[in-house]
Amino acid sequence: MLKNCGRKLVLSLVGATLTCLLVLMVDQQTRQVVVLELPEDKEDSRQLVLEAEQPPAQAVDGQEASADTSKATQTFSSYINKLTRVRRDVEQVATPSTEATKPPVEDITPNDVFIAVKTTKKFHRSRMDLLMDTWISRNKEQTYIFTDGEDEELQQKTGNVISTNCSAAHSRQALSCKMAVEYDKFIESGKKWFCHVDDDNYVNMKTLIKLLSRYSHTNDVYIGKPSLDRPIQATERISESKMVSSMDLLETP
Repeated sequence: MLKNCGRKLVLSLVGATLTCLLVLMVDQQTRQVVVLELPEDKEDSRQLVLEAEQPPAQAVDGQEASADTSKATQTFSSYINKLTRVRRDVEQVATPSTEATKPPVEDITPNDVFIAVKTTKKFHRSRMDLLMDTWISRNKEQTYIFTDGEDEELQQKTGNVISTNCSAAHSRQALSCKMAVEYDKFIESGKKWFCHVDDDNYVNMKTLIKLLSRYSHTNDVYIGKPSLDRPIQATERISESKMVSSMDLLETP
């Protein structure tokens, strides 16, 4: 009887000891250690070790919460970076360039500009009537209309209608013919600037004057896009057996 009781007691003690060891091992694994380092410039730099005991389930929840927080932080950071880039781009567009803000080279007025509008008779109603009702009506004295056909109605609206006597075709020869007439009339006017536009363009005179004031009209200045990617050469006969071709001309479409 005593032997049985002693055996049960020993087994109970062994079981309790093993249980305690298992609990200690699990407890050691779930123990978390956080190390905080003070800045190096502190005289009494030291490490603080904080131990925080958490159940396994709570530890998993903490990891998930940390991951969610990290993801949210990255999303917010990306959003802030995007806003910063957009703001920087807007500021660059809104801020005028040095070229645009420099003082004018010379003071000019609309009377210093010769605006040549090239058109053809078939567009007098569909295009020129619209221009006459908009920007040309405010700049009649500066605007000269070059066309290939007579039009009394258009002439009554503005006295600056000039017939070029050139072909209505859209060929290089016809276009160069019209441009030559435009430039001759510009030279006769004695104005400082020559501006050529088509009958489907809108001219803002105020902006044009501001642009031209940045340059000196006594210099050779071309503003705009050439119609061809190569120069046009004109051939001139100087004798029965000799010709010269080295002149660059401007042709407009």
